[in-house]
Amino acid sequence: PGFHDQEEVGVHEVSDAAEARRVAALLCARDELIHACDTEVADLDLGRSPLGQGRVLCITVYSGPDLDVGSGPGKALFVDTTEPGVLEAFKPWLERESALKVWHNYGFDRHVLYNHGVDVVGFGGDTMHMARLWDASRLAGYSLAALTEELVGRANVSMKEIFGEPKLRKDGTPGKIIELPPLDSLQAPPLTRP
Repeated sequence: PGFHDQEEVGVHEVSDAAEARRVAALLCARDELIHACDTEVADLDLGRSPLGQGRVLCITVYSGPDLDVGSGPGKALFVDTTEPGVLEAFKPWLERESALKVWHNYGFDRHVLYNHGVDVVGFGGDTMHMARLWDASRLAGYSLAALTEELVGRANVSMKEIFGEPKLRKDGTPGKIIELPPLDSLQAPPLTRP
C-alpha cells in the first residue's frame, strides 16, 4: 500500500514541563532517527523578517513509525510551547547537533526559535529547498501543501478549512467570507487541541 493508503497518524500531546523533559530525553536517546519538525507562530508580521518577532505556539515532530514516547508507536508529537517550561525542556534536543531534524523552510523556524533563546542545530534537511533543487521552474510553487499533493498524492486541508469562521456582517449575521481566527485562540480550547 502507498503512503496515502495509510491510516492517519495519532498524536501524543506534550503540554507540561515534566512531560516535555521526559519526551525530550527519549528523543535525545534516538540519534539514529531523522525527525520531521514544524512550528506554528503568532504575533508575526509576514512582511518583515522573523528575526526579533513572533511567538512560537507549538512544535510538531514526527520521528517515524517505530518511536514510542509512551502512547504507542508512530505518534506525532504536539509540543505546546505556550505552557511554562515546555520549550526550555525541549531546548537540549533542539540544540543537539546529532539529532537530525528536517524542516520546511528551516530558516524561518530556526529564526523564530532563536527569538526564544533556542539555537536549533542538527540540520537534516529543508524540504522547501530540496524541492527548489529538484525543479527550479515549478509553476505550482514550493508550499508544503502543493508539494504534498503532487508528490504524496494527498491533498492538504488548510487551517482555514478546519478552523475558519464566517466573518460577521455589520448586522451581526454570518457572511460568506471565511476568516481564520488568531492561532493563539485556537491553541487553548479543548475542541481545537490534538
